[in-house]
Amino acid sequence: MKKRKLEKQLIEELEKLPIVSIVCNNIGISRQTFYRWKKFDTRLSKKINRAIEIGTLSICDLSESKRIELIKEKNFPAIKFWLNNRHREYMSSKMRDDKHVW
Repeated sequence: MKKRKLEKQLIEELEKLPIVSIVCNNIGISRQTFYRWKKFDTRLSKKINRAIEIGTLSICDLSESKRIELIKEKNFPAIKFWLNNRHREYMSSKMRDDKHVW
């Protein structure tokens, strides 16, 4: 019963912050336990992978919103980064060829 509760906490925490060592510390398990569970429990492994994906996307969204805040504050490095990575006219030709541009 306790393991199931920890597994649930693990998944919930990874969806918020996809950093294994921090999440393990927060819920009170070792990284070795985490990787053992992941290796031998395919059901849990799939849930872990999905939770990490959700957490990573969440952090990416947060990062993007912070970058936009910096752009609004006229932060030149943030503006340059955005244009170099999002605007076709400012990209290198290699990036234009390799990347879908909005």
